[in-house]
Amino acid sequence: PSCERDRLTGGINVRTNRPIAPEQSLVPVQTAPVANAPEVLHLTGGLPVSAGLNEDIVVAGLLARSGFFPSVTDSAQAFAKLLMGRELGIGQVTAMRELYVVQGRLAMSATLIGALIRRTGVYDYKVPKLDNEGAVIDIYKNGEFVGRSEFYQKDAEAAGLLTKDNYKKWGRNMFMARAISNAGRWFCPEVFIGGVYTPDELGLNIPPSSADEVIDAVYSE
Repeated sequence: PSCERDRLTGGINVRTNRPIAPEQSLVPVQTAPVANAPEVLHLTGGLPVSAGLNEDIVVAGLLARSGFFPSVTDSAQAFAKLLMGRELGIGQVTAMRELYVVQGRLAMSATLIGALIRRTGVYDYKVPKLDNEGAVIDIYKNGEFVGRSEFYQKDAEAAGLLTKDNYKKWGRNMFMARAISNAGRWFCPEVFIGGVYTPDELGLNIPPSSADEVIDAVYSE
C-alpha cells in the first residue's frame, strides 16, 4: 500500500469530514491501492510504459503492416509517430498521415498546422493574401494581433526552391505552407511544443495533399 498525507480544506479532513488539529495535519495515513490503476508494462530492454501506451504499441504494428503509409517502414517508426501525435493531442490515423520525422525534427502538413493553431481557442489566423505571388498570415492571440508571416515568390527564388516540382505545380500552396509554418514557430511555438516545419522545409518532396486546398476557405479580405 502507498502512503500519502492528509489533504486539508479549511481545517477539515476531506476523508472524514471532521475537524483536524494542526499537529495532525502532517501525520501520514495508510491508503489502499488505487482501484483500476494503470498496469505497468515493459518493452524489450526493460523500458517501462503505462498501459495507456500499450494500445499505441499494438496499433503501430498493425498500421505499419497495413501498407497504407508508405513512408513508415516498421512498427518502431509508426510508434514514434503515434507518440508525437499523443503529445500534440491528435488521433492515431492523423498522426500516421500528417506527421513526418526527419533527423529528429517534426514536420506536418500546412493543413494540420492551421488546425492545431485554431484548435487552441487562444490563437487564430487570417490570410490577407494568397496567390501565385505569395502568402501572408496574420496571427492573433485572444483576438489581438500578434504578428505577421510572409512568404513570397522572391523568397522561394532566393532559397532556390522555384526549380522544384512542387513549386512549379502548386506554387500558391507551397507559399502558404511556408508562411504558416513560420507563423507557428515565430508566434505560437507552445502549440507545437517547440519548432514545427512542413515536409518541404526538411527536404521531403511530398506533394500538397488535396486537403491543403481547403486552406483557400480561410482566405479573408
